[in-house]
Parts: sequence; C-alpha cells; structure tokens
Amino acid sequence: MSLRSLPYAPWLALVMVDGKSSAGRLASLQPELPDLEQSLQTLLREQYIEIISPQPALEEIGQTGGSEVTQSQQSGGEASASVDFAATAKRWAVRGLVLLPFLLAALALFLVHRSLERFTVHVEELLATRPGKVTIGSSAVIFRPRPALKLSDVAVGPSLRVGEVIAQPSWSTLLGRRKPIALLELEDAKLSVGDLLGLLHGSTTRRESTEVWAERVVLEDSELDVGGMEFEFSAELSYVPDGKLARATLSIDDGKARATLAGSAFEFSAREWSLPTTPELTFDQLDASGTLDGNHLVLDRIGALLHDGLVKGNLVLDWSVGLLAEGRFAATNLELQTLLGDMSRDFSVGGRLDAEGQVATRGGDADALIENLGLNADFRVKRGILYNADFSGAVAGEARGGATRFDELSGNLQSAGRNLSFRNIKLGSGILSARGDLDITPSHQLVGRFTVRLRSEEERASTISVGGSLTAPRLQLGG
Repeated sequence: MSLRSLPYAPWLALVMVDGKSSAGRLASLQPELPDLEQSLQTLLREQYIEIISPQPALEEIGQTGGSEVTQSQQSGGEASASVDFAATAKRWAVRGLVLLPFLLAALALFLVHRSLERFTVHVEELLATRPGKVTIGSSAVIFRPRPALKLSDVAVGPSLRVGEVIAQPSWSTLLGRRKPIALLELEDAKLSVGDLLGLLHGSTTRRESTEVWAERVVLEDSELDVGGMEFEFSAELSYVPDGKLARATLSIDDGKARATLAGSAFEFSAREWSLPTTPELTFDQLDASGTLDGNHLVLDRIGALLHDGLVKGNLVLDWSVGLLAEGRFAATNLELQTLLGDMSRDFSVGGRLDAEGQVATRGGDADALIENLGLNADFRVKRGILYNADFSGAVAGEARGGATRFDELSGNLQSAGRNLSFRNIKLGSGILSARGDLDITPSHQLVGRFTVRLRSEEERASTISVGGSLTAPRLQLGG
C-alpha cells in the first residue's frame, strides 16, 4: 500500500474498500472522490481487490453516486440479474424434484397406514362375529415386503391353532371399498380334517360388500391331524371371485406325498411314503384319482406298490356326518411278514399274499375308525412259514415253539372292530394238512380249533386246539 506502488486515486480507493460495502456504497460515501470507477477497475485488474458479490457491483456507482453509466453497462447488469434469478429458480426446482419422491412416499405411507388400521378394525370385528371362540395373542401392522396385518398365536374354535398369520390386503382394499385379502399366509398351523375341508370348500354364499375374503391362502410348516395321525404339510389354495375354490395343492411330509384339487378333480400321488399306522404301511408308490363334491370324495382309481406287491381298488369317503369310508381292493404278491411288521416278537407269518375283498368303517377319529372297521376278504398265502406254531409237533404232544412251513395257506378273514375271525382256513404242507377256524380277540388272545392230518400208512386225523396269545401261542392236542 505504499504510495510508490500505487497512484494516489487508486490508493485512496483501496483504503476505502472494507470487504462489506458495494461500489455504489463507496461512491455515496465519497461523492467528491475523483475517478472512483476507474480506480476500482485498476485495483481489480492488478488483483488488489476482487468482487465477492454474485452480481457485478461496479455499475452501482453510476446509480448511487451520480456518475453516468453507459447503456451497455446497464444492459450487462440487467442480464446478470436475470441470469442469477434463473439460476436460483433452477436450484429450487432441482431441490423440489429431489424432495418430491420422499414427500409422495410419506403421503403414501400415511394413507396406507390409515387404511391398514381400518382394515385391522374390520378384520377384528369380523372375527368377533365368527362362530366359535377366536383369540389373538398380538397384532401389528407391517410394511415389508408389502403392507400387511400380522397376527400371532391365533386360536379358532377347539382345534385350529396358528402360530402366525400374515393378511396382505389387495391395493383395492387399501384404496377402495372392496375387502379382498390378496394373500393370507399361515405358519405353524395345527388343523383338523374339518378345518382343512372348510378351506377346500371355500364360500358358497354371495359376499356382502363389507365382508373380508381371501384370494389366495398359503400354509407353511403346518400340521394336519387325521384322526390322531399327524402329518406335516404345506399348502397353497386360490379362490375365484365368488368364493369357490379354484385350485389347491398340498405337499405332505416334505413332498413325499402331494395332492391337487382343480375344480372337483382330485389327484394324489406319493413316493416312499409311510402311514403312521400300527403296523406301519410304507408305499413305494401310491396314485389315486377321483372327484370331490361337497362332503363326498370318490376315488375310483387307486394303485399302490408296497412290500413288493401291487394293490388296486376304489374308495368312497363321506364326512357329512362323522366319517364313512367304504371300498373294494385286490392285492397281489405282497410280502406278508413285512406287511404285518412287528406284530409280536414270537408270532408272525411269512410268504406271499394274494387277497380280494371289501372294507367299510365309520367314526370320528382313528380309534373309532378301527373300532368300527368291517372287513371281508378272501386270502391266500403261498410258500410261507408260520412261526412259533408247529402243527406237526402239536400232534406229537409239543404245545409250544417250533414252526410250520406250508405250500399254501388260504381262508376268509372277517373283522368287526378289533375282533378278527379267520374262517375256512386251509393249510397244506408236504405230509401235513389242516383245516379250521381261528379268532383273535381285541386283547390279542387266540381261540381256535383245527383238524390236522398226517399222510402216513395209516392216515389219521387229530384235533388241535389253539390258545394263548399272539406273543405266546399254544397248540394242544385234543380239547
């Protein structure tokens, strides 16, 4: 700032610059200062000062200090102001575009949340009017992956239990008056046969505008109780707008068995699948088809491979009052010992079984079905062995132990509940033949009588009575 480095007028102008005042302000403070505009231009050119305002400031001198400003300088100032306004407007427009999606998302969440609250209230009111007691452990509104109502620890009536229910309403439900649930997910549910049939039946009445219904139902990690037998299963069911079932798919025991229902057409298939019965029935392959109509399931074609044999037949199920089952069957070349399983440690029958007959039962659970089981079948066992029952030894006076090998064992089996009656039994083996009847009581006691003949020079007949139990059969000469 030495006088030797700057002329007097620019030096005086530099002294006045305070970093705050505009050029016009400086001119108004010192109107008598000569050549202020030119001095400032000199200072700018030689980089003693710089303009920190977004608008060019030198033109303000002529406006406030009385100096004349050329037309071109005024035009430049107006253009600069116009450009600055446009830039500011652009910046705000960009900010608005950035914020708009967030504002719209916030508004949408608010509207969806309010709609879900109304939907929750409607569902709770509907459940309150449902026949049978309905209890809900907790409820919450969730937004991932889509807005939905989450219910936990739900119990409906005496049998239906669901660990978690996700009710995902359709967008029309959230935004309009209709109340369809686009997806109803049930996890860790425990259903009875009646509960499952209720889902399969759907709704046959016309829906009112305020009623809530499901378009699709999905069950995961659930359990089905069939008369005391429990099966792990998952299922997916879809419904047409009038409430009737369009299609259902069930996967049982990790996909070992599958069932589909499309309209009234029913299909069932299983591979390497076991029924939890006593003894256990393991199907290498099982296929069945038929129709489901109301409370009737008609399986007109059943084919099964089990225990190295083939079973064919048909079956009609009716659950309008309890459960009624009846049908016919024909079995060929079944391995009898594995079919009977561990009936007892001491008594069993081996050989290849052919059988043909009819079966009927009625009841509300597995025990009742067994108690009321009616079976009438003709059977024949080829090239087998009767363990722990020696007819030849019994003729000689041995009452226990041993075994009887035979070429053929045939007869008729009738059952009334847990009572088994074998009639017209014929057993042939080499020099031995036997005919008789045998009954097995519900407590597994044996009651029977046989006429045994040994082919010898003096062919004679002996009477053998059968007693004891399945675990310890006793054959006694005479009686």
